[in-house]
Amino acid sequence: MSMTVRQVRQRVGRELGLILTGVATGATGTTLIDTSSDSPLDAGDSAVRLNGAGILIHVVGGGGATHYRANVTYTPSTQTITWVGAVASIATGDSYEIHLEPVLNPLLNWPDLIEDALKTIKRYAMEEILLTDRDYYDLDDWRDIAGVEQIRRLYDVGSNYLENADFNQWTLGAAAPVSWTVGAGIVSEVTNTRNYRTASVGSAGILRQDANVQGPRRVRGVVHSSRVAGGSSCALSLDVRSASSSIVEVLDTDSTTATGTPFRLEAEVEVMREAAKVRVSLTAGGGACNFRMPLLYDLSAGQMRRIQPITPLDFDDELRLYVPAYFTVARMALMLPYTVPTDDGLTVVSSTLNDQLLIAAIAVQVIRWLIEQPQIPDKGTFGMLAGVWDAKFRKRHKEHMRKIAKTPQMWEAGELTGSTYIRREIGGRR
Repeated sequence: MSMTVRQVRQRVGRELGLILTGVATGATGTTLIDTSSDSPLDAGDSAVRLNGAGILIHVVGGGGATHYRANVTYTPSTQTITWVGAVASIATGDSYEIHLEPVLNPLLNWPDLIEDALKTIKRYAMEEILLTDRDYYDLDDWRDIAGVEQIRRLYDVGSNYLENADFNQWTLGAAAPVSWTVGAGIVSEVTNTRNYRTASVGSAGILRQDANVQGPRRVRGVVHSSRVAGGSSCALSLDVRSASSSIVEVLDTDSTTATGTPFRLEAEVEVMREAAKVRVSLTAGGGACNFRMPLLYDLSAGQMRRIQPITPLDFDDELRLYVPAYFTVARMALMLPYTVPTDDGLTVVSSTLNDQLLIAAIAVQVIRWLIEQPQIPDKGTFGMLAGVWDAKFRKRHKEHMRKIAKTPQMWEAGELTGSTYIRREIGGRR
């Protein structure tokens, strides 16, 4: 299920005994009263119980701001908490959190600890990715996996028929990448900060390349595309041609109207025995489109050779997998990555979240952070909690990985046996 940042923080805080929650039955700028039946405040309490704690107030009015005040004063007889520094627009009905370890600031420290926990899980929570010729995998532009394809292995699916497939080689002053032709409009180079470049195809423009492909076989074209603004669509088209470039078979087209985030386009086509080439066309309808990393590869042989990464690196907050130098397309994913949130109380952490695993990961981060703080003199309780939650995290991590390990086995049974035979029959024998 999905949880907001506030729900995550309160859940972990409650399980660790660090946070109490409630709703105000009365409030002024510097006081909050909670006399409800489920109030965490009690008239029989000792003032020492909450004196010096922190309070986080979620104000409903005044734009829904969140305020944190430390070193509160507790008056048990009236179930009132008082602080210095008035909170604007506070009123009856506002929710609050009492933080028993005020040094652990909910607006400054908790977001970092949640992010650290998410990064820990993210090491085995990757989306579908594409192998480039820089000996590592780019993880940026894959957002289209759903259902059982959330679980993937890494496979070599054969050579790319297109030349300069990552648009990395442009002749100085050229109108298009090497081996590509401008069929219409204007094409320009968009420098990418990563390891490949993007081609921007202007309004109603066409960028194409004829790949030499001998039939019979079936090929698939893949490209990432996104509209810049104002256009109608971006399209990938394949058509089969003879040696004289006349069309032998009708084309297959995939298009998108997505703006900003690159969307993956796929098209497949049969290459007949009498055919000699496949034309790959990247088309911008109406407005400009960005295209990157076009690919054309053979489906007929059913080739899916396993590739094993060498070392995963978390570099500059980005995960990179260094691998043997295969100059082919590949794909892999274990699970969809979790979103690193901001502490606005509303941001959804993930729609595919394993709640128990995330709770344990954050709890471990919180406990370790508290143990390292010199302001906390007695860390004995946290030391015991660290052992308990480390064990919980290891157990939940094993369960999580066991599910991941089982799912590909079922998927591979169909992908690497039956579908291989089908591809050979469809594409013809080689």
